[in-house]
Amino acid sequence: MDGYVARGYQLEMLDQSLKENIILVMDTGSGKTHVASMRITAELARCSSEKIVWFLTPTVALAAQQKEAIALHIPAINIRLLIGDDGVDRWSEQRIWDAALCDMSVVVSTHAVLADALAHGFVRMEKLALIVFDEAHHCVKNHPGNRIMRDFYHPTKKSRGLQAVPHILGLTASPIMKSKVADIRKIEENLDAVSRTPQLQRQELMKYVHRPNLSQLAYPAIFADAIHPEDVASLQVLFQLLPDRNEGPCSDFTGALISLIGAKAQDQMTRFFIRAMKIYYTLGAWAADFFIIETTRRIVGQVKSNVNSLWVDQVKVGLAERLEALLHTSRIPLSAPGAVSGKVERLLSFLQNEDHGNFFGIVFVKERAASYVLAELVAQHPATRDVFRCASCMSSTNRSKKHDIFNVLDPDTVDETLLQFREGGKNLIVATDVLEEGIDLTACHLVVCFDHPSNLKSFIQRRGRARQQQSTFAIMIADDDMSDAVTRWQELEEEMIRLYQDDKRTLQQLEQLENLPEDVAFQLRLRTGALLTANTAVSHLYHFCTTLQSKELVDLRPRFKVEKEPKTGRFRATVILPSSLDPTLRVAQGLLWWLTERAAKKDAAFQAYTAMHRAKLVNDNFLPLTRNQILAQAAEGHEEILDRPKLANFDSYDPWKEMSGTHLGTDVHRSRIFIKHNGIPRPDLGVAMITPVKIPEVEPLTLYWDSQTTFEISLEKSEVVSVSPLDLKLMRETTHTLLNSARTKRPEEDDKKCYAVLITPDVPAETASLEKWLGTNRGTHNCLTWYNEKSSAAPPGIIRSHVVYNRPHQFVRWILPENGSELLAQVRPFKRNWDVLHQNSSLSAVPNSNDKESEAKDTQIQARACTSDRLPWEMGRVSILLPQLMHGLQRNLVAARLRETLLRDIPGMTIRTVAEAITCPSVQWTNNYQRLEFLGDAVLKYAVCIQLFHDNPLWPEGYLTQRKSHVVSNASLTDAAMRAGLEKYLFAKALIARKWTVPTLTTAESLPAPPEKELSSKMAADALEALIGAAYVDGGMALAWSMIHLFLPNVVRNTPPSIGSSPDHNLSPIPIAPPHLDDNIDQLVGYHFTDRSLIWEALTHPSWQRDLSTASYQRLEFLGDALLDLIINRRIFAHTPAMSESTMTHVKAALVNAHFLAFLCMEHNLETGVRSIQQSPQTGTFDTTITKNTLELWKFMRFDNPDFLTTQRAFLQRHANLRDTIKHQLECGDEFPWGLLTKLRAEKCYSDIIESIIGAIFIDTHGDIDECEKFLHHIGMMKHLGRVLVDNVIVEHPRTRLYTMVGSRKVEYNDVPGKGNVKDVGFGVRVTLDGEELATVLGCFSKDEAVASGAEMAVERLREILSTLNEG
Repeated sequence: MDGYVARGYQLEMLDQSLKENIILVMDTGSGKTHVASMRITAELARCSSEKIVWFLTPTVALAAQQKEAIALHIPAINIRLLIGDDGVDRWSEQRIWDAALCDMSVVVSTHAVLADALAHGFVRMEKLALIVFDEAHHCVKNHPGNRIMRDFYHPTKKSRGLQAVPHILGLTASPIMKSKVADIRKIEENLDAVSRTPQLQRQELMKYVHRPNLSQLAYPAIFADAIHPEDVASLQVLFQLLPDRNEGPCSDFTGALISLIGAKAQDQMTRFFIRAMKIYYTLGAWAADFFIIETTRRIVGQVKSNVNSLWVDQVKVGLAERLEALLHTSRIPLSAPGAVSGKVERLLSFLQNEDHGNFFGIVFVKERAASYVLAELVAQHPATRDVFRCASCMSSTNRSKKHDIFNVLDPDTVDETLLQFREGGKNLIVATDVLEEGIDLTACHLVVCFDHPSNLKSFIQRRGRARQQQSTFAIMIADDDMSDAVTRWQELEEEMIRLYQDDKRTLQQLEQLENLPEDVAFQLRLRTGALLTANTAVSHLYHFCTTLQSKELVDLRPRFKVEKEPKTGRFRATVILPSSLDPTLRVAQGLLWWLTERAAKKDAAFQAYTAMHRAKLVNDNFLPLTRNQILAQAAEGHEEILDRPKLANFDSYDPWKEMSGTHLGTDVHRSRIFIKHNGIPRPDLGVAMITPVKIPEVEPLTLYWDSQTTFEISLEKSEVVSVSPLDLKLMRETTHTLLNSARTKRPEEDDKKCYAVLITPDVPAETASLEKWLGTNRGTHNCLTWYNEKSSAAPPGIIRSHVVYNRPHQFVRWILPENGSELLAQVRPFKRNWDVLHQNSSLSAVPNSNDKESEAKDTQIQARACTSDRLPWEMGRVSILLPQLMHGLQRNLVAARLRETLLRDIPGMTIRTVAEAITCPSVQWTNNYQRLEFLGDAVLKYAVCIQLFHDNPLWPEGYLTQRKSHVVSNASLTDAAMRAGLEKYLFAKALIARKWTVPTLTTAESLPAPPEKELSSKMAADALEALIGAAYVDGGMALAWSMIHLFLPNVVRNTPPSIGSSPDHNLSPIPIAPPHLDDNIDQLVGYHFTDRSLIWEALTHPSWQRDLSTASYQRLEFLGDALLDLIINRRIFAHTPAMSESTMTHVKAALVNAHFLAFLCMEHNLETGVRSIQQSPQTGTFDTTITKNTLELWKFMRFDNPDFLTTQRAFLQRHANLRDTIKHQLECGDEFPWGLLTKLRAEKCYSDIIESIIGAIFIDTHGDIDECEKFLHHIGMMKHLGRVLVDNVIVEHPRTRLYTMVGSRKVEYNDVPGKGNVKDVGFGVRVTLDGEELATVLGCFSKDEAVASGAEMAVERLREILSTLNEG
């Protein structure tokens, strides 16, 4: 505790806490945390090193604040803050908790964190040395702090003694919640502690505690100058709108108000009027008028914005129509005499007197509406608007909004308001009790209780907010108030202090615990030690719901409905869980009737949570399933994924090694090799291959000699021929002659007897023919001799000379001797690059009169110094073609071996598709696995999703997605491929043709050179997906399913499951939607649903709560997403001409993009006719007219959240502004409109329902994918896909296009800081290329929009630059 000197009263309290468990009671700002820090230090010094201290606070913000304070005072200890941001609510395994607490001395958290950890058995009471309860007065009833003591501390102490429980230190400024001093004893009993406050050093304490000056602000109870309610037009009109109020203007509002309050039944309009009148009497005429008009304006605005919705709240529409007259009433000026109440006038006057340069104040009120209206009044009143920067602060009321249509006045959130207050943007807050405690708030100069504090705790906590020196704590009291409440509270506080200052006092038991019916005795204890009680079930239920996949504008909290039994007056509750759960689990009813609603809710929560445990949605620690448990549940016998290295040297299968084990005998396999030159057969260049075993066919291979010369080389089906040993010897000679003819260094001493494969001329395999061929083609001619004998004829073979280091050259022409010079031969070298597989790599040695570049490389050599091979040079050129053929043959041999071994139980696989599926891009072959992988990825995702959907009917979408993502992850697929041994069949090594040698019996070297570096393990996963794609190509989904089962037997069964609705899925006689909506939606979708619940489930937003028989669309969306990928991928894959994998990926990314799907959802509509009756002005007769109208798909989405209307209205406006431009670009443009679609900023739900409808159709048709594709045709997706494919529309995202244009140069997207109000500036980016600015965009509403727009601008800028350079 360096740098801090303890005060006397703090040391006194430390000494007390070391002797016994105490609740330390000291004023705010007196240093209670300092005492706690000292107590922690002392405890850590005397306890076992295995134990820890746990510091508990009621809020996360306070926990973070106290953690920093403790760390400051005890910097050497290990201290950990456990809050929701750390994911502590998802720590569902003991090992995680053990790791988190390992080596920790102090843990700081909210009460709930420790309560849950104890309840789940992750933390034991005996592990704790000291528990510090901050704001200890909360530890009553079922508060988590009290549960820690009641459920764990006291039972442990009773069963195992005092040594088994931790010491207790409580901290509070007010040890009681209500105005009963006897409550102290209850809290002391709960915490097993005695309340203590400094006695010996009390005088010193008072020097450091700045208690504010208490001021009573008297205001006139009757304000004679006030504007009468009869003169407030909006009140008069509102009164006339009340039910059964048609007797004309009201002259006695007070009497009317009394009668309305006394009425047993009050509709919403009546409650609105009563609230307005209360504001009138409290704040005055202007406030009531403002409250009525502002509330009405918001309600009418909400209804008008939702006028086109199919699910509009008709009650709200009716109210809005009746209320709209209020907007036309005359307003009361705030400056008018008597516009505010006498109470408000007194407050405004007091605020003006208290104002100074560093003013910060809080005005506490009771009602939420009063907080909002009074803040507006202070902000607008002429006397205060230029002095105070005022804001309202209240807690959220999402739950009450659903039941109170008129509760629409919401300020900024508490966090936003407090941030402005701390930073000085606001200096006066009008707040409800939300600011009483638990929030780190700037010490205030002034605190005013506009309404009386509700109890002693509120009195003390509010007073503690005014802790600046010379601060004021004011309570407003009517001048006729005889209650003397303030004096009573002060006396009560003094009595309380006297009560816990008596250190000789012992606890007395004032009341006996009774087994009341409210004590819900349900509990379930599991073998893990985890305990579920009715008291903890409610919090468990809330926690489980928070772990469901969050969606925008969705309240995931459970809802309780309570019913009352008329005869007994007892209660029974039903809990309704979020719609993302299966309907069978969404509703749970309590078993018994109870005296209190609270007990009834506990019963219902217990039944719901035990049902989820039975359904295996929560584990045996009573927590939502962890990721590992989700994986384990989905696949029994699932083996743990091994941690594979990212790079590895694969032990590849080599067919030549296997072939070397079989010696060439009298019967061999002969395969003829045919060659076409520029499409013309060349039988004179034909050769044959001799092998000891039968070899598979190889597809014709196109090879490129130069830009004008192309060869097609093909291998005929092998035949068995008989040969003699002499024949074999001659064949080895022909092999040596043919295959070394184009090499610079031709081996002379190689062991020809060890050739595993022989190459012979295409002559009969007999001795005479072979001897004749060798006699003609083996050996060389001297070029000078040839010229002398043959005159001007060109030498037949490849030219060599020591002058050019014996490198192979092609004869060009003779250069005749002049003036006594020698005969010269002009020759041209072969290019050193032997890559004839790729068109842009040429090996031209053919004379070309127009080839100036080649001619420049010609060499003139003395004819006497040159030799010409007897073998024609074109036959020598064949030796350069053969390595590529042999490489392709090796690929097919590997594929054949894979088909015979690992794939032996999957019939129908062709060698061609298997070979393509195992060929890695690193081989640089004419094709590789990438296209098949693109297809297989979608097929695999589809199969896994179908299987998971079928096997786990109660799993929410979040669980399904976690499991699916794991199964199809690269790590999982790599592991599956390597467990099966697929990696050894990967064809991954590129051919270096110049270094190729004939495989031999002794070494049996494989054709490609050994790899220069390790290969990526991911290639095994890619090849697995490619094999799935190959199976789909060869045998459709059935064969692909077998392939998936081969590698993932624990995930996918032998055959696809039967997908369809259960027989009793929708037998309820109650229709989900009106018949006309059923007909319309079927027409829109283009499919008639047999199971009507499926289509409405597909259209149900997770916020929808009105239909308990239907789940939300999330599970169907999970299924539809996989189906959409499959349909789009297979269509792209089948397109002719075939596209590269990268192009296919870009096309798919554009078509399944959420913004594009949302646009299709907005555009797809049904034309309808609206009948109207119009009177003819000429005849006066009435005629029926039909006006064409459109009914869009998005209008059928069912939702309940009122805030959804605001976001939908904004989206509709953006769509209206952009739709024509987007449609034109989609139908006629050269580029896909990425930027425009991003500007739509569509909520994900619009794309979700497209996918969920696909899933619904699939289930209703029992798995008909073609019917799903018809829906995509119906909404226009396949039309747009067809145009993209046929018209070669540029689909790359602008960001990708920019990277493609600039290559390796550095592109950066830097945020552009805005100026002024953050909400108005939006997002901006500056795009730079190597540090130089290309484009800047501002005013975007998301980072994605800014990046897309910036990239588009940068691409256009680069095009302009390139165009200028080209013109120059």
